[in-house]
Amino acid sequence: MDSGEPRGPQELGFPLLSDQILRLWTLEDLTRFQVNCGRQLRQADGVLWAVSNSRFWVPLMTFDPIPGKGVHWPSHTALGFQAIVSEPERATGWVQYLLVPDLPTYGVARIGKVRRREIRRAAEHFEFRVLDTPEILMAQGWRTLSEAASRSGQSTPGSEAVYRGQWEAIYNHEPPLVIAALREGVLHAYMVSYAAGGHVSFEQLAMDASARAHKAGAALYWLHLSLWSSVPGVEFASFGRPYPERDSIDFFKKSMGAQIAILPVVGRMRAPVRWFLKRQRPHAYERLVGMATASETGGPH
Repeated sequence: MDSGEPRGPQELGFPLLSDQILRLWTLEDLTRFQVNCGRQLRQADGVLWAVSNSRFWVPLMTFDPIPGKGVHWPSHTALGFQAIVSEPERATGWVQYLLVPDLPTYGVARIGKVRRREIRRAAEHFEFRVLDTPEILMAQGWRTLSEAASRSGQSTPGSEAVYRGQWEAIYNHEPPLVIAALREGVLHAYMVSYAAGGHVSFEQLAMDASARAHKAGAALYWLHLSLWSSVPGVEFASFGRPYPERDSIDFFKKSMGAQIAILPVVGRMRAPVRWFLKRQRPHAYERLVGMATASETGGPH
């Protein structure tokens, strides 16, 4: 029975943002989106792989486990690869993910009190809008992303022309969920997410200084998770890997409802890269290859 209490974004005072009907993407939908984003994909041994800027490969459907004996190098140019496997006994390592479980029950009770205050603060300062068309991104998105990248180091397309072309191609088909934070018509932040294979992934978050100061990030995460929570077939959301070297980010994600999940993987890395990362960036090495046992990641034996 409907209790009459507000659900979704309205729990924290947000209006209904859009009439956009969200659904789980198929593999075809996700493939088209990633290609339009400029990402390199490759089919190998029945698995569709995606490559990062560092030439490290992961399956495009990250959380669809693969039989361990079927995981092989996806490319002779790959520096490494990692795939979640269905048989833990075949795993070469274990990795941590920050996941928001049981998304259909997601609500304000799942987030910390500090985050609730931040979300309300952001709602008072910005107008949050679902972007059903690309005009705002085409006109202002590059500035916002460039400012965010100058601070965070996140990757960007090669130029504004490439950026605009990507969004034009994306909106020629069913777009992902894009929510913007605006004030007096100026774009200060936006976040992009989609759902495929039963889970939500966050593709991009861009925030300028004003958005960071007024806590737009907490509000954007809240809105995305709340909207996806009512979509049939969506089971959980992924915030990606923990970053022990940036523990404030992990703390923030946990306060938005994320929990650590320990998953078995098969991972390989070329010897020179392995040697370098083990010595210079051990946390990155553990994320890419995994720890030898689940207990080393903080998970169960």
